[in-house]
Amino acid sequence: MPSQPSHPQHSSWEWHKPPANATPLSTTDYRSTVASTSSSNALASKAKTAENPNDPTFLPTAEAGFVTSADGTRISYYQYGKKVTEAPTIVITGTWPWDAQVFNPLVRLLAQTYHVVQYDQRGYGKSGKPLPISAYTLDKLAADFGAVIDKTAPHKRVHVVGVEWGPYAFSEYNQSHKGRIASFTSLGSPSIDINATCAKADITSSDKAEQKTARQYYASSLFFYGLANVPVIPSAIMLSGMPALVVNSVSDKLAGKWDAHLQGDEMYYGLKMMKANTLKHGLHPSYSFLDVPLLQVIDMSMDILPSAYVTSTLEKHTNRLLLRKLRALRNTIVVYPVSIANWVNEAVRVVEAENPSVK
Repeated sequence: MPSQPSHPQHSSWEWHKPPANATPLSTTDYRSTVASTSSSNALASKAKTAENPNDPTFLPTAEAGFVTSADGTRISYYQYGKKVTEAPTIVITGTWPWDAQVFNPLVRLLAQTYHVVQYDQRGYGKSGKPLPISAYTLDKLAADFGAVIDKTAPHKRVHVVGVEWGPYAFSEYNQSHKGRIASFTSLGSPSIDINATCAKADITSSDKAEQKTARQYYASSLFFYGLANVPVIPSAIMLSGMPALVVNSVSDKLAGKWDAHLQGDEMYYGLKMMKANTLKHGLHPSYSFLDVPLLQVIDMSMDILPSAYVTSTLEKHTNRLLLRKLRALRNTIVVYPVSIANWVNEAVRVVEAENPSVK
């Protein structure tokens, strides 16, 4: 096992191998965990101002910028922690219905050791918000990711972390840029195309149990596709701000001062990703193998989309799989930053020991 990375001296947390079934942090534990910092700089403009480093919204100083994607859409990004030439690069983005700041607690921890790049997908944060549904296809999301890493980590292999539409974009990019992704950590299934490949095989299987699980997967997927495509009503509801208000009130109780509030317009633009991709890739997957040095999948056992359905056979669809179990759903990952950070660290260290990205 490779040696553990160096990190600032503090007592709040340390790199370790998390238990198989991670325990969520209480609000008090979470605040003490993210409070430690070796920086007294101001927050990035994206984050809420925090005069007190003990405030869990406190982040290291970010280098913020924009990059123009292939179709002209501007994508916002933020760099934290070490310089690109000093440490491995970890790239993080959000998913519907959040922008990338949903992973701020993870950024706080990983930036102590790594060069961390956080970017907002199109439709979120300060990134461009094109109107046509055709602007949100996976090839365009993949191009956004490519533009960000070409700007922030040119000619360098990167490690990626995300949930749902982040990993879907990473996987799409990897099909035409093999070798650029070093390790790949996905909360839930990493690929909508592999999901569909598994489901199509099982729906025609002679095994009744396999047919049943495939039907359940299709039902949950088509529910979201149908919701996104009902004319007018879902978009109007999202733009009204009511769903965001409800979720934000729950988040406030769950995470205290941590700020990952939803915005109605971001929820609206995020629906365009579902409209542009769910049916297309669900019925006609374009690949069935994810060729990366190490794929780490954190199976969220309580999530509405049953990732275990795909992850149980995922070893057939990738080179090397590291499977974790987390009793959570996407709405509760905010209370697992330490476990997730340590799992990401393990994957990065294993791959870097074999083939360093920083010479």
